[in-house]
Amino acid sequence: MWYEQIYSSVITVACVAITMYVMLPVNLVETGHAHRRYMHSYMYAI
Repeated sequence: MWYEQIYSSVITVACVAITMYVMLPVNLVETGHAHRRYMHSYMYAI
């Protein structure tokens, strides 16, 4: 049904958001900054 697409997309977005919030402190600890490298060029590409 149509609502299955809505809640599956909500779950997907939530998983991506959780992954980003989990990766941020890990990258800060490992590299000393938020993104590993060359992230700015990726941000402009999107």
